[in-house]
Amino acid sequence: MSGTDLTQFDTLGALAGITGVQANQFLVLSAYGPLATEAGDIAQITTLAAISAGSSNVSTDVSQLTMLVAYGTGEPFTARQNAWTFTLDGHKFYVLPLGPEGDWAYDISTGEWCQLQTDGFNGINFTHGVMWGLRIMGGDLLYPYLYELDPNQKLDEDFRTITHTVTGGIPLRGRYNVGVANFTITASVDDVQSVGEDINLSFSDDNGNTWSPDFPITLTGIGSQKLIWNSLGSFTNPGRIFRVVDTAGPVRIDGADVVLTGSQGEADSGESQEG
Repeated sequence: MSGTDLTQFDTLGALAGITGVQANQFLVLSAYGPLATEAGDIAQITTLAAISAGSSNVSTDVSQLTMLVAYGTGEPFTARQNAWTFTLDGHKFYVLPLGPEGDWAYDISTGEWCQLQTDGFNGINFTHGVMWGLRIMGGDLLYPYLYELDPNQKLDEDFRTITHTVTGGIPLRGRYNVGVANFTITASVDDVQSVGEDINLSFSDDNGNTWSPDFPITLTGIGSQKLIWNSLGSFTNPGRIFRVVDTAGPVRIDGADVVLTGSQGEADSGESQEG
C-alpha cells in the first residue's frame, strides 16, 4: 500500500515467560509492503523485535516472543461514511446504515435503538441525511431525489403506508405462571386524520418466534387517551414481549402499563419507560 503513514499501522508486542522487562526495554519495528490480498499471510509482513542491552540475561529465542501485527487501509467502513444524525421531538438520533443488516438509529437521549426501514429495502430509503435548520433532509438511494423526513405524514412518497412498531418485554425466569390483567397505553393524537385508525396489540411468549393475533383498538379523538386491553391470558419463562403496531400517522405513545397477577392471585404492576 503506497502512501501509508505510521498512524495507519498498529503493532502490539509482548514477551511470554520473561520477567523483569520494562516496556521501555522492548523495541518493535514493523514494516509491510502492498498485500496481494486483504488476507495476506505472514510471508508478506516483516517484523523485527529487539531487546535493549540492559537485559543481557534475556534470550532472544523466537519461542519467547509473542507478536501481534495489525494494519489498516485508512479507509473507513461504508457504514461509518454514511452515518448521520438528526434531532426529532427533542431527541437526537445517530443513524448507522448496516447494509443487509438494515438501518438502525440510536436515541442518545434514552439510550435505546430503533430500526428504520422502507418497504422493499433492507433499510430506509433515505441516505446522507442532514439537518437543515429544523428540517431533516436526505437523498434517495437509487434516484436523484431529495426528501424531507416529516413525522406528520401518514404516507411515504404519497403512496406507501408508514408502519410504526414498538416492542417491550417482561422477562421471567421462574417456573410459575403470571397472568396479565390488562395492558394500557397512554397515547397522544395530534391529527384529526388519525381518528378512527386502529392501534394493534399482539404478544409473544417465545422470544418473538410466534405471535398472537392482533387485538385492535380504535382511536376515538384528538388529544391524550388511554387504550386498554383486558384479560390477556398468562405466560411463564422466558417471559412475554408486547408489540404495538399502527399506521395512524402522528400518534405519540407517552407510556405503557401492564397489571400482572401472580400464580397465587397477587396483583403486581409494571410500567414501561416513556416511548
